[in-house]
Amino acid sequence: TVPIYYESRIVRLELDESRLRELDDEFEELTEGEEESTRQRLRSKWAALEALVGDPQRIEVIAKDLVEHFERRQEAMQGKSMVVCMSRRICIDLLAAILRLRPEWAGDAADDDGPGKGSACVAKIIMTGSASDPVEWQPHIRTKSRRGELAERFGRQCVVAAIDAARRGQASPAPQPAESEDGHSWEVVIASGTQRTGMDAIAWASRVVELGAGEILLTSFDRDGTGEGYDIPLLAAIGRRVTVPVIASGGASRPEHLAVAVSQGGADAVLAATIFHDGLYTVSDARAALLAESTTRTNPAPRQESIA
Repeated sequence: TVPIYYESRIVRLELDESRLRELDDEFEELTEGEEESTRQRLRSKWAALEALVGDPQRIEVIAKDLVEHFERRQEAMQGKSMVVCMSRRICIDLLAAILRLRPEWAGDAADDDGPGKGSACVAKIIMTGSASDPVEWQPHIRTKSRRGELAERFGRQCVVAAIDAARRGQASPAPQPAESEDGHSWEVVIASGTQRTGMDAIAWASRVVELGAGEILLTSFDRDGTGEGYDIPLLAAIGRRVTVPVIASGGASRPEHLAVAVSQGGADAVLAATIFHDGLYTVSDARAALLAESTTRTNPAPRQESIA
């Protein structure tokens, strides 16, 4: 276990204030009479945040900051760095910006060959896709075999699988889903939760570990942004099925939520952003809550020795 230090770094979105008010007014007019849940889904699409977050000038600023921060860290302690982006397009644009600053970080097109092998630093994108994606995206799309090659080259501890999961509804199409002890089941969602895949989340977690993932970043789409705390049954169910660390994500609004994710959900680590970005709590508050909970920590069930 190594200490983790949180450092707030904010690059503001740029949008004309008058246009922002205009968008809000138009949204309210178009969605008048809609149920609140429908309005929230429409608001997500209407905002078009992806275009703002991925603004080229903003990407350049973030790339410069990431490169400088990473190099300073390497001087003190060697290690890896993972950047999670809002979309695949932003991932590709950010990598391009980073490589313009540090072209020597570009590895060979193959993940386990070429001039990048053995280099001090190689930057890669890990994402899924299909043949219908743009041509310039294709070199970054990881098939099952290519994900396995990455795990073999860098070590599975460097491969993190991000899974977004949502509880199944009454009309779920997937047959015989795996369930938690209290009867809940979940499916994998993609595209910021707008598309349900029908894939059982517990079974998929087991599968990505078989494919070489050394950690799982598990986000509850139902809890994300609600402030109601992490989905404890989801964490516990997947924790019982895999032998790698599980990182809890989605729903924290108080330090106690982080502690409960560890003590009751069996999470190996927790991810939180809003409570720090908004200045609601400090990292010291979170540390104190975790230390207080550690005196009574009991994992819900032991990890299996093998993947079912």
